[in-house]
Amino acid sequence: MENYVNCSHFPGNDKMIASFKHLPISRLEFRLRACEEFEGYPILGSALRGAFGNGLKFAACTVGHGNCNKCLLSPACHYTNIFEPVAEKNVPRPFVFTVPAPPLNPRLSADNSLRIRVAAGAEMPFGMTLIGNDTIRRLPYFIAGVTNLAASGLGMSRKRFFLSDATSGGRSLINTETAGRPTVVSLAEECESRIASMELNGKLALRMITPVWLREDREFVEKPDFFHFVKFILKRLRNLFEYYADGPFDIRINDFLDASREVQTLNETIWKHDFDFYSNRRRRKENQSGLLGEMVFVGDGLSVFLPLLIAGELLHIGSKTTFGLGRIAVSGKFAK
Repeated sequence: MENYVNCSHFPGNDKMIASFKHLPISRLEFRLRACEEFEGYPILGSALRGAFGNGLKFAACTVGHGNCNKCLLSPACHYTNIFEPVAEKNVPRPFVFTVPAPPLNPRLSADNSLRIRVAAGAEMPFGMTLIGNDTIRRLPYFIAGVTNLAASGLGMSRKRFFLSDATSGGRSLINTETAGRPTVVSLAEECESRIASMELNGKLALRMITPVWLREDREFVEKPDFFHFVKFILKRLRNLFEYYADGPFDIRINDFLDASREVQTLNETIWKHDFDFYSNRRRRKENQSGLLGEMVFVGDGLSVFLPLLIAGELLHIGSKTTFGLGRIAVSGKFAK
C-alpha cells in the first residue's frame, strides 16, 4: 500500500516547518540560446558562476578602479552583497545555481574526454535559487548579470549566447507585462508541497545528482552515512538563516543529529567523480572531486527528516554549492 507523507503528522516536524517559514526563496529558470556551437566541461557550474560574477560586476560597478576592497560603496553595492561580500569572508552566497547535469556512471566519470555540447541555435537551460528578501529585491541585477554572461560568452573560448527567457513560477521576468515579478515562497511552502506527494515505506533513496563534497576534520568524507547528510544540511541551513532569514533557526540540532545515527544504510552505489574546471579568480585550470550515485536508507524515524532533506534538495549541500555542486534528490522509489 502506498503511504503518502504529510510532514505535519510527525513529531519534530512542526517546529522545523515553523522555522522554515522565516526563509524566503525564489526559484528562477533561465534559457540561453547559443549563437555558436559550445563545448564545455560536464559540470558547467563553475563556468556559469564565473561568467555571472563578471557580468554582475559590469552591471553594478560604478567606479573606475573596480577594487571592491577599497571602494566606499561596497557596503551598499549590489555586486558585493550578492557575489563577493567584503566585510565577512565566510558569508554564504545568497544564490544557488541548478546546472545541467549529464547522467553519469562510474565508467563515464573516468572518461576525461566527456564534454557537454550545445549546437548553434539550441537552448541551454539552467536555474538559480535566490535566498532571502534582500536578495530577491535585487532581481534586476541577476537578470542583467545573466544577460551580460551570455553576451560575453562561456568557457575559455568565450562562446556567445543570448538570454531568450527568464521565468519564475511560469511567468516571464523579461516580458514587459510581468517583468520583475518573481514568485516568492518560503522554504516551508516548498517543503510542504514536495512532501505532500511523496511515498515513504520505511525506506528512502538519496541520489547525488552533482558531485557532493563533504569535509569533516578537513578530510573528504568518502563513505558518508545518513548522519553526515543531516549534519551538513543543518550546518548549511544555520549559516543561511544567520544572514538571510526573517526569523530564528529554532531547531534543536543535537536532537536531530542523535536521531540520525539510528538510520541505517541499506545499500549504496556511489563513486568519486573527479572533474576539471577553470578558475577565473586564479586564472588556471583546477580539479574538484565529489560523490555521485545513490544511497538507500532504512529506519522507522525517516519521516521526521523529510523537511530537512527537501531543504537540502533546494539549497544543496557541502562545498561549492553556488557552482551547482551538492545537488541531491530524495525519493521513496529506488533505482533497480
